[in-house]
Amino acid sequence: MMTKAFTQAAPVSVRDIAQACGLHYTTVSYALRGDRRHASEATIARVMAVAEQLGYDALANDNARRLSLQRRGVRPRRMVIGILT
Repeated sequence: MMTKAFTQAAPVSVRDIAQACGLHYTTVSYALRGDRRHASEATIARVMAVAEQLGYDALANDNARRLSLQRRGVRPRRMVIGILT
């Protein structure tokens, strides 16, 4: 019996976007968060455009960030407290 192997492409990371933009990954991280102290409006717009083209999923990457912070013992700043229905 033959089985099909389903492969899933790795999600787009901040480093992938940085490489496509020719920027450092920290600058891309600031731009994705809209931090105007560390990234200009032009840089933010460019990073957002490239992120959209590459299919960047901010929610998936935010969950990874939150997990990483928890493993280091740092409490994440944004948390879901409850869901109202």
